[in-house]
Amino acid sequence: MTRKVFISFLGTGNYKPCHYSRGEFISDEINFIQEATLEYLGAKQWNSNDAVYIMLTKDAREKNWIDNGQKNKDGNIITQEGLCTRLAKMGLPMRVNDASTFQGSDEKTIMRVFMQMFDLLNEGDELYLDITHAFRYLPMLMVVLANYAKFVKNVSIKSITYGNWEGRDEATNTAQIENLTMYNTLLDWTAATADFLHSGNASELKNLSFNEIKPILVKTSGKDNDANSIRQLINILVLFTDDILTCRGLNIINATNIVTLKEQLDKIGTSIIKPLNPILDKLRLSIQEYKEATNIENGFVAAIWCLEHGMYQQAATIAEETVISVICNRHGIDIDDDQNREVVGYAFYYLAGEKQQLEWNNLNPKPAKIAEIMQDNLITKDFISAFRSLQEIRNDINHAGMRRSKMPMASSSIKYKLKERISALHNLIFGDRD
Repeated sequence: MTRKVFISFLGTGNYKPCHYSRGEFISDEINFIQEATLEYLGAKQWNSNDAVYIMLTKDAREKNWIDNGQKNKDGNIITQEGLCTRLAKMGLPMRVNDASTFQGSDEKTIMRVFMQMFDLLNEGDELYLDITHAFRYLPMLMVVLANYAKFVKNVSIKSITYGNWEGRDEATNTAQIENLTMYNTLLDWTAATADFLHSGNASELKNLSFNEIKPILVKTSGKDNDANSIRQLINILVLFTDDILTCRGLNIINATNIVTLKEQLDKIGTSIIKPLNPILDKLRLSIQEYKEATNIENGFVAAIWCLEHGMYQQAATIAEETVISVICNRHGIDIDDDQNREVVGYAFYYLAGEKQQLEWNNLNPKPAKIAEIMQDNLITKDFISAFRSLQEIRNDINHAGMRRSKMPMASSSIKYKLKERISALHNLIFGDRD
């Protein structure tokens, strides 16, 4: 069962009472931000499976966890309830755990604190962080913890808050509960952007964007133009990247989703989701070489894009099939005619000296077309050499290097040779890209 987990550090200061507010919520005049934050979060409606952890150093326990721990400037004990008593009086349905933690700021202690907090979390927990009294390195540590736990334990970050006592309105003695969750969201955007730019995977961008625009669309009954434009853009971006991930050559060559993607980018201009804007700029750059109409060169653009994003199998497949499509197009063969595409393959085999002339009539019904292709002045010795090498790379990848008759290539060799062969073939067909 998913738990709601609240984690907060308790400090050693003699905290003065004030009201804490957020939106329409306002607390009674209290000393401890944890009491106000739990009330604001609706923790009284949580259940017994949930958990509250108050992280305590030895000094914090003595001064603010137990009753009457503080002294005035004259050294006299101040009679007041500690946080333990205050939380007990809230009648929370879950257990409040006082978690003794370590003092110190050396690297070893920081790691011990980090692992201690991490061990408090279970798989799939919903995490609520209060960083008000997290001293020195602790706020950063808690944010790092949150992101680490997201990946390792599938924890979701529901809230990061800070009680801004120093910025209170002194006339009303009211301090804001500041919501810092947006900074965690910014880290999510950073990770999703990196994922897209490095691997071409747009799924996390889709999830984040839709989470941002869904409330807007609900509020406006789906009529907000900016939010709808973003939704349409992300949808077409996913279709575009899926075409490449799944090697949909016809869609790539025919610019099926590229045209719409470019149109949506022009339509949006600047997004209402600020973290999305730098991504849009990078996206514009990454697709600028695609032609906006049916063009076989789009296949090479996609293959090179795959190389840049570490998708070597897709790069090899798309490049090989694009080369065959180029020759088909030059000799009146529809590029999606799978039976007649074989004619190009036979011509390449013969030119490479890998089939005997006498096999033509038995193995292929169109020897005349094969002969025609073999006379194509584009198909030089260098062309055939680069293409057959590309085929070997593709075969080696697709067979996972498990071919007894062929020596498997090293991964580093595959990366280098693949880039070299695709570049060579592109230059032979279309001229130097530079």
